[in-house]
Amino acid sequence: MDQIGLVFPGQGSQAAGMGLEVYEELAEARSLLKRANDTLGFDIGKIMFGSSNEALKPTEIAQPAIFICSAMYLEKYKLLKMPYMAVAGHSLGEYSALYAAGTISFEDGVNLTRKRGLAMSRSTDTECGMAAIIGLSVDQISSVISQFSDLYIANENSRIQTVISGEAEQLRKACKTFEEMGASKVVVLAVSTAFHTPFMKQAKEEMELEIEKAEFKEPGCHVIPNVTAKPTKDISEIKKALIEQITGKVRWLESFMAFKDLGISKVYEIGHGDVLKKLGMTITTKVKILPVLQ
Repeated sequence: MDQIGLVFPGQGSQAAGMGLEVYEELAEARSLLKRANDTLGFDIGKIMFGSSNEALKPTEIAQPAIFICSAMYLEKYKLLKMPYMAVAGHSLGEYSALYAAGTISFEDGVNLTRKRGLAMSRSTDTECGMAAIIGLSVDQISSVISQFSDLYIANENSRIQTVISGEAEQLRKACKTFEEMGASKVVVLAVSTAFHTPFMKQAKEEMELEIEKAEFKEPGCHVIPNVTAKPTKDISEIKKALIEQITGKVRWLESFMAFKDLGISKVYEIGHGDVLKKLGMTITTKVKILPVLQ
């Protein structure tokens, strides 16, 4: 019998209409959205199910929306009645993973992701940005950004995709260098801040206080945090990692390989889109990644 893991997407996976299909299908999903609206104090479903991607772009809207969407998709997965051995979430998706593990409540997840989005959106006054570099190794990318004072590796997503983050002008110069080095693609991301860098120091301090106030329970399965990429069930390790990932690097390549090391051969992507499936296919063929909605 296949051992199963679950993965949850992060910011960037949001799109107009996200979650609508499962919302219309399942009463449990409709109940979750009502609880989310009650927690937030406004109807986020109108934004999620609307026709505007722009309305979903603000970080303080995108983050709770993605968490809520993944929670609704998790209800769809539960119908399969297949226990899972481990969970991991990409950046923001780590909150969804903790909810799936039974570590945080749905309401705390909504509240924390809303506050995380607000804290990150106001964390720096410096003009910043992020870019995905495809087709160059981490070592090649590191050799370039080491020449700049305010550029960092934010995500090691796969063997062929790395995301860098930092001050906008330095980012533009580095991206030009990567193109000259023969990167197959350089994509400047539609964000105006530098996630997973020291520019998020203020947000980290704010979220440390919020995370300490929330109730964390022992997970019912292994959790693979972004910053350690090592399975754990220790609450103190989980909380520490959740705080550290705001300024720390997302080690997704290693996190996904941790599923293989646990003997997991099948992973379901729980949320809107298939970005993690695409990444997983470039990491290993030993772990099959599937959408929860066929």
